Amino acid sequence: MDLANERTDAFVAALGSDFYADADSIRRAVRDRSNVNLIHHASGVKVDLFVAGSSLELRQLERRRSIRVDAALDRFVYMHSPEDILLQKLDWFRRGGGVSDRQWRDVLSILIGQANRLDEAYLRSVAAESGLIDLLDRAQREAAGPRPPS
Repeated sequence: MDLANERTDAFVAALGSDFYADADSIRRAVRDRSNVNLIHHASGVKVDLFVAGSSLELRQLERRRSIRVDAALDRFVYMHSPEDILLQKLDWFRRGGGVSDRQWRDVLSILIGQANRLDEAYLRSVAAESGLIDLLDRAQREAAGPRPPS
C-alpha cells in the first residue's frame, strides 16, 4: 500500500480501535523510509511496518508470496521469501556497522534452518548487486562449520 501523507489517516482509521497506531509516527516512517510499529490491543502482538526505499526492498515486495490465512473470509497475508529475509538481514547487519549479534544470528538461523532449500543463484546474484556478497560468503562458511553442542 502506498502510504502517501494524505492516505495515512485513512490507513489508521481502517485499523480501527483494534490497533494502537500513531499517525504522526507513520508519516515520519514514510518520510524517512524507516519503520514504525503497530500494536494489536487484544493480543499484544507488535506488527513492524517497514517502508520500502531501496532497490533490495522494492524487489522483496515484487517477490512476496500471498498466503491464505482464512478461507471462509478470503483473507491473505503477504510473506517474504527466506532468501529475501536473509538478504535484508545482511543489509541491516552491514548498515549497523556489522556489530548486531541479533541480525547475524538470524542470518545463520535462516541458512541452517533452510539448508538446501534456498535459491542459491538468486541469493548470490542479489547479494552481488547489493554489495553483500562478502557477508553472504562469510555467513555461509559459518553456517556450514561445526555447530556447538546443544
